[in-house]
Amino acid sequence: MTRTLLVRCTANQTQRICGHFNSQWGIDEQQDAKEFLEFVLDYMHEDLNVHWNRQPLKALTEQEELHREQLPRQYAAKIEWSRYQHRDFSPIGAMFAGQHASQLSCQTCGITSTTYEAFWSLSLEIPNVEACDLRDCLRSYCSAERLAGDELWRCPRCKKDREAVKKITITRAPDTLVVHFKRFSASRGENARKIRTPVHFPLQSLDMGPFMEPPITPKEEDVVARIAKDGPAQLNNIKTDPTMNGPFIYNAYAVIWHIGATLGSGHYVAFVKDKAKGTWRSFNDDKVTDFEPANLSAQNRLQNEKAYVVFYERERVAGGAF
Repeated sequence: MTRTLLVRCTANQTQRICGHFNSQWGIDEQQDAKEFLEFVLDYMHEDLNVHWNRQPLKALTEQEELHREQLPRQYAAKIEWSRYQHRDFSPIGAMFAGQHASQLSCQTCGITSTTYEAFWSLSLEIPNVEACDLRDCLRSYCSAERLAGDELWRCPRCKKDREAVKKITITRAPDTLVVHFKRFSASRGENARKIRTPVHFPLQSLDMGPFMEPPITPKEEDVVARIAKDGPAQLNNIKTDPTMNGPFIYNAYAVIWHIGATLGSGHYVAFVKDKAKGTWRSFNDDKVTDFEPANLSAQNRLQNEKAYVVFYERERVAGGAF
């Protein structure tokens, strides 16, 4: 992955990035792989961002937000993606960034409020069971969550704190999907404990379709064609955008294990697929070995209690950008 990213950088950019790594991440210090990944992607994105010097867009007014809430979800998501890219546009974002919509629904008056956000990885809770599947974690991530008690939502119509339901839907599929399993959990006043539940995840043909925003309906098409400026062109952009249209099939190309009992200690091992040779390689400090996942024993398979971060690449669709 590092080679793929760095070839897009100039020599000066690479030198600045490496220098910043050395200043921020000391030698012989234990670091979290997920945090380091976010650091790498964020810094490279900022260094390659061609829109960094644009003036920020004005925040939407309450009335503008209410108007956007009435728009078809796909059209609203497209608008918000354009707003995001107004100041964030880089080759790194093109590879890793997706978008999800988080909708809150007031349980008193029924009004909804949707926030559209770019994401660079999905951090998934692991259920407290003997074993689970990645798709169980994704269903939990996208399931409706009731906000009550200390989590009441300030309803813009009621002007009071109300119980609400929160639901997340993925509205734009990234080219590279990074899945992070939340293996460390801490109660109040306690140190983080490691969750050792084995998680099964497919190495081939992960279908993200069930977790994506459904395709635009004919009724919604009519709305966009009628109210949008250059409606037919906008509608065509939505219907031909590969990030918003399936199939959403992904194949794994890398897995990171965390071996150890705590967040502040342990050891990381990376397993990466060599696309040219079609084989997998294990990177364990200075030891590099080739292997085939199908030939591993049950206790050493990639999908076990050590799996921490999984990298997926979306299959290319005939006639599309992916």
